[in-house]
Amino acid sequence: MSSGYAYLIENINFGSNCFLTAYFGLLLAAHLFLLSYTRQVHFGYVWCLAMAGEIVGYIGRIMISKSNNKTTAIIMDSVGLNAGASLMIAGLYIAAAGMLKQRATDLVRAPPRLLRVVLAINVASIALYSAGVSIEPNGGSNYQTGKDLAIAGTVIQLALLIAFLANWLFSWRRTHRDFCPARQTLYYNSFPAAITLGMVLMVVRCCYRVALQAEGPTGKLFTHPIYVGILDSLMAAVTALIMTVFHPGLIERFGVQQLRPEDSYY
Repeated sequence: MSSGYAYLIENINFGSNCFLTAYFGLLLAAHLFLLSYTRQVHFGYVWCLAMAGEIVGYIGRIMISKSNNKTTAIIMDSVGLNAGASLMIAGLYIAAAGMLKQRATDLVRAPPRLLRVVLAINVASIALYSAGVSIEPNGGSNYQTGKDLAIAGTVIQLALLIAFLANWLFSWRRTHRDFCPARQTLYYNSFPAAITLGMVLMVVRCCYRVALQAEGPTGKLFTHPIYVGILDSLMAAVTALIMTVFHPGLIERFGVQQLRPEDSYY
């Protein structure tokens, strides 16, 4: 195990990781309730799985300092947190596609098949990253292979997210009146901005992850908790909170335009 991982083991902040575990646990409970309340299964299931991934990741991070099986704990940390953030990105894709379907009446919409392709590529990037970080902590001859797989997975995810965000912003500019129609509530009209902010935060996190993987476990980004706290944990925590407050089901139920649950796209 590299000196970087040894540093990580010795410098785990037990209190902050317990707090984040409880934080995402509360959000998971909230989204399980919202899933039942709004019956929006597509967004709801994905976001619940995202919160579960974050919980697994932070439990793994706690175990790094408390368990004898360090390799398993490191894999739980890396895979859980990456899967959690990646599923949040998938949830943002679903929310954005649903909003385009409902509001962008003047926009030529992409077929649902395209959203499936985007989600499939996102899942593939999770698989690549997970395979890489499962190999990397063991070191040896497979270390570089694991590092390359992890970087490839994150780069694919970042490129896809930037492309989706660019298309989203173009669509918003082109059909602004549909995105934020007059005589609607501020809550309803703030939904596009909430989705956009969530995507931007995830772009920041993905950029950090690419730099982290490229630098390796002995680099400054890996061994300085302030970077992990701000560029990783904070980005995911704020995005999760935003999409809890601006849950698509709550937007539909409490916005001016009411939809029946069976008519929901999400």
